[in-house]
Amino acid sequence: MAQSGLKTTGRIILALGGGYWATSASFVLFAFLMIACGLPRVEATTLSMMLAFLLYPCLILWVFGARRIGNPFVVFCALIVAGHIAPFFFSQGH
Repeated sequence: MAQSGLKTTGRIILALGGGYWATSASFVLFAFLMIACGLPRVEATTLSMMLAFLLYPCLILWVFGARRIGNPFVVFCALIVAGHIAPFFFSQGH
């Protein structure tokens, strides 16, 4: 019974904390991608924010729906790393 509680607690922490962090990193990626496609910065930021509001609940549902917690964990880590590295490659000296 204690093992089941630890797994549930781990999923809750990953879903809320990791999902939020992965969503914020993907927000940055969405914005850079849309700016690179020629969308003005204001519109790219607004659209990225709307997509992030849709992405966060989807990530939370995925964590609880996945059979193994390792798959969402790896994807969250990849999104977080990519979102924090992207500004160094796409900043254009600003």
